[in-house]
This record gives sequence, C-alpha cells and structure tokens, in this order.
Amino acid sequence: MNFLVKRRWPKSQSLMGELLIDSAHACYTLEPPQKTDGSKPRAIPAGTYDLTVRFSQKFQRLMPHVENVPDFAGVLIHWGNFPKDTEGCTLVGSIQANNFVGHSREEFDLIFRKIQD
Repeated sequence: MNFLVKRRWPKSQSLMGELLIDSAHACYTLEPPQKTDGSKPRAIPAGTYDLTVRFSQKFQRLMPHVENVPDFAGVLIHWGNFPKDTEGCTLVGSIQANNFVGHSREEFDLIFRKIQD
C-alpha cells in the first residue's frame, strides 16, 4: 500500500490536505503550518518516509509512526480536530473546515485498520 499526504490548503494556523491510499482519497488531513524559521509546531518536511506500527507512550496503544523525519521525533498519524491537537503529527478526519478536521476518531480507526492490513 502507498500512503500519500497531499498538502492542498495552507491556512494561517494549519496545513490542510488529504490522505490518499493507493491514489484514492481516504480522508482529510490537518498538520501544523509550514514554517521557514525553524520554530515548532510546524509541518514535517515534504518527503518519502517509512510508516510503521508500534507502541506509543503518549497514546498507550499501537499507533502509526512516520519514521526518520529530519529534526523530528515521535511523528504519528492520529486523531484530533484542531491545530492545537498536533505538534508535528498528521491528524485525520472525514470532514473538514478552516483549520479543522472532524469525525477524527472514527476516521482514524478506519485508516488504522488499513495500515495494519
């Protein structure tokens, strides 16, 4: 499976896009905004990264981890609705609005099952 985050709609507080699985729309995404000054939270650099499933201390469960991101540690795909819910991770949801993704926990569960497959 190929997972691709297409960053489509930069906002003042976030970077919104969509997650494609094997080129098909799976859900909407929300990341921190892109910044050039190096401050965090910020979106991770564009690139190709491995995705693994392993235990997260923060969530106390198995979670999808985005591996080997330069200058970042602990980058996950997880649930959340607003920019305040991410420090560099990708939030997922089935609906979107300005600086918001919704139905996030339900969408995460669907995406996580696909990742585990």
